[in-house]
Amino acid sequence: IGIESTIVDVTTPIPRILRLGAISKKELQKVIDSEFIIDSPDPIPRVKIPLQQIARDKLKNVTYEYLNQGKSVTVLARHAENLIHKNLIWITMPEEASHYARVLYKFLREAEQNSMDAILVESVPINEGWSGIRTLIVNTP
Repeated sequence: IGIESTIVDVTTPIPRILRLGAISKKELQKVIDSEFIIDSPDPIPRVKIPLQQIARDKLKNVTYEYLNQGKSVTVLARHAENLIHKNLIWITMPEEASHYARVLYKFLREAEQNSMDAILVESVPINEGWSGIRTLIVNTP
């Protein structure tokens, strides 16, 4: 299970990106020699609460804010942290984008079955290899 495929509809005069996935917008521009339209994707799987991107240097403090309010929190971060709390699940994510995507999708599928108050995600890199992941995080739910 990895990041979703990029889907492009080329049956119309202007190509339409139906879903950004493993192939980024920049990569598509290299092979589609015209303008194209990007439809807002409806990422799958869907969870009921939004994924909140938090900068690494603020992640620990934001996590404590939720825990101090008695809320249950799941954190997805590319670094380990020695936080132990009955309402906290800390998942150390892979550093490489394709492995990260597999773990993220596995987590989201499992999260559909679990109840939690917040899902905090350490901000992911801003480069083309991570664009599909960023799109998923921003558009969930």
